[in-house]
Amino acid sequence: MAAQPVTAFAQDDDWEFQQDAGRKLTVAAVRYDDGKAIIARCQDGDLKLVVVGLPQMTEPVVYLEGRRPDGRQDTQVWNPQSGEGVAALSSGVPARDIRFLRGGGTWGIRTLPDAPRAMRATLDLPSQSANLDRVLVECQRSLQDDRDALPRARFRAAEAAAQPDAKPRRPVRRGQVVGVAEISCIIRDLRYTDCRADYERPEGAAEDALRYQNRRRLEGEDRSALEGTVAYVSTVTEQSVRIGP
Repeated sequence: MAAQPVTAFAQDDDWEFQQDAGRKLTVAAVRYDDGKAIIARCQDGDLKLVVVGLPQMTEPVVYLEGRRPDGRQDTQVWNPQSGEGVAALSSGVPARDIRFLRGGGTWGIRTLPDAPRAMRATLDLPSQSANLDRVLVECQRSLQDDRDALPRARFRAAEAAAQPDAKPRRPVRRGQVVGVAEISCIIRDLRYTDCRADYERPEGAAEDALRYQNRRRLEGEDRSALEGTVAYVSTVTEQSVRIGP
């Protein structure tokens, strides 16, 4: 069997791009001389956005204020990771954060005033982002989303902001498939409302989660701070499938 081709190229005005059809892998990245890198990665529907080379953060969830030259601002949620001596931040909502990086200019990030310690950085982005779009399209995520303009919910409980990895927690049994869903909801009166599936695999994987989230009420949170914000939830389930005739 012939090996699947691996395509890799870099453009001065766009993100470095690599695709490996055999591994169902698509990557767009920008790398800097000081060791920093921004990597958007889709592998078999699993979308990741990782920033490498920033100072090590030890909190379970890190909030960063992001700014773009066109005036866009967003309070982003990141989960610290470390491995092989390299510090990295992994986006809690990668599709939204990837869309935020589209277009040239700088991406300025800094910790919020109440963070345990201060950190700020400014990264120059390629002027074109067609290769970034290719990662979104390959992972079946939208290139445009009206909810990107809404402020993101910031919860008092850090664990409420952490996004679980979309991976099964145990081996999948015969007759079962892993169902993955990414859901966004608008918070009104401390309730999740207008919940929708931004991504699901396979079709119907979000049905149970949508029913639950649309009845969910938040406890111990600040009503005024959360009113009208958007919350994101990732779920992983096992679903039965028919085997054989």
